[in-house]
Amino acid sequence: MSTYTVGYFVGSLAKASINRKLALALSRLAPAELELREIPIRDLPLYSYDYDKDYPPAGRALKDAIAAVDAVLFVTPEYNRSIPGALKNAIDWASRPWGTNSFARKPSAIIGTSPGKIGTAVAQQHLRSILSFCNSPLMNAIEAYIEFTPGLVTDDGEVTVDSTREFLATYMKEFHGYITRVYTALPRPTAGAAR
Repeated sequence: MSTYTVGYFVGSLAKASINRKLALALSRLAPAELELREIPIRDLPLYSYDYDKDYPPAGRALKDAIAAVDAVLFVTPEYNRSIPGALKNAIDWASRPWGTNSFARKPSAIIGTSPGKIGTAVAQQHLRSILSFCNSPLMNAIEAYIEFTPGLVTDDGEVTVDSTREFLATYMKEFHGYITRVYTALPRPTAGAAR
């Protein structure tokens, strides 16, 4: 089986984010063929096309981090029925300047958790629309809307509910299979190709 590196984005900037806990759990539950690493977004300034001719170091670091992975995973909360501004800002940075979209042909998946019954369903639909425009092949099934209850995931990423642990492990196994299928149809980009 092919091994892939997955860069994950945590949509929340909060240190105690439940989505950060979920990301840690996903890292622990992923098959051995997936190596997960976080792509940080905290230090990005607000995007403006004024930067396009001379990207700041944080913007270049973001694009380099995406270029260094085979796939991306978005682990996001829902803010006001959409994605957090920090995550949208990171996507804007990564997809610019014109012709250097870091997400083009890069397999992706979305998951998120919230205390609400529908998890992050509406935010995920908005993010699907954005990633479609960014030409990122997106895993559409299985969908994952996780209702976060107290103690569901410990601070060190241990999932305490058996059915949730099994679902998340299956989700990551499906993501591995999806990445493999994408790269069967599309050749893997060479290192540094999308900057």
